[in-house]
Amino acid sequence: MQALPIVGLSKHATQLYGYIRRLAPLIEELLITPFISPQFLRYLQTPAVRLITKEAVIKSLPSWFEETFGHNSAEDQQKAAQIWQEEPALRQLIQRLDAYWPHRYKPTVCPMCNSTSIQKRYCVSSEQYYGCTACSSHFSATHSTPFHRLRSEHYRRLYATALVLWGTWKISRTTHVIGCSIEKQVHTYIARLQPLIDELDVRPLTSRPSFRFGITPAQQGIRCMRCDSDDLIFWRRNTPDNPTIKCNSCQHSFALHVERRQSLPIPDSICCPACTSKNLLQEKHPDGRYKYRCKDCRSAFMYPPKNPNQSKHASKIPLPPVPAGTSCPLCASGDVYVKGWSPDRRPVFKCRGCARQFISNPKRPASQTRPLIE
Repeated sequence: MQALPIVGLSKHATQLYGYIRRLAPLIEELLITPFISPQFLRYLQTPAVRLITKEAVIKSLPSWFEETFGHNSAEDQQKAAQIWQEEPALRQLIQRLDAYWPHRYKPTVCPMCNSTSIQKRYCVSSEQYYGCTACSSHFSATHSTPFHRLRSEHYRRLYATALVLWGTWKISRTTHVIGCSIEKQVHTYIARLQPLIDELDVRPLTSRPSFRFGITPAQQGIRCMRCDSDDLIFWRRNTPDNPTIKCNSCQHSFALHVERRQSLPIPDSICCPACTSKNLLQEKHPDGRYKYRCKDCRSAFMYPPKNPNQSKHASKIPLPPVPAGTSCPLCASGDVYVKGWSPDRRPVFKCRGCARQFISNPKRPASQTRPLIE
């Protein structure tokens, strides 16, 4: 939103209140803009202005809001009102749900044979039933809609469920916000709304990425930082704004915020000091450095070292290359690498196939090696 110039305000309180009433729907956005003087921001926090803003927010809420969330606490009602005002995809979903309201929706085709030759037949508990002259079938107005076979006093629960999908409540609290008694009812209502959610043309579904009860990370435009997959789940909800996300494809987990995110990809200059492999796992250390673990030899090391001049890796003798023709004496595999040095300064080899270690004998050919006793 562009900055609004707050100039020319009258000194009379009545005129000032009139200006604020016009700006009341934008108060929430005005409070976060850095272009308003601190004096005016302090004035917006006075009880009189808060009352005007609260009345404007209540008037901007839909008619079903008070009936649906009236049994909740003031904190939950305020949270639900904020979600309603911030999420355009939620408002589009409610608009589609309103189109199927049983007392207003009139089917145009038969759900059995798709014929347009339908007529009103009878009413059962204020629910209109139709009959098809083509296939002689009878169906209600709520057939093939989210309200099908749902009690009329529970219609508003679908509206509450739609809003809860964009919320950050836990499942135990969600049942109370919707008005259900068990968690199974919540999942049943979500299944009723799923066809309408799939039809939404707003992408991503949220105004900002964060933990949402019924919105997956992929629907928020988040992808895996390692394999670029969208098969993601919320792994840990540390805070709603910075959850831990896990990829089901590569099993990599990362935090959402950049300041707490692991740096990927790993620089090309980093390799395992034991086996020179670049197949590494990276983890952020509290002191700002990175801890790496090699997937091949399972050794761990820190980079950059705490004291490069006294680092144990800096004083190590460089490992020699694997001699040609070297193979594992146990499984005869040639996929071996030099892991380290023996006490008598001979290279120790390790087989990637059977994970066995062995050393070479300088008096024997490279292919004739002696296995270590493990």
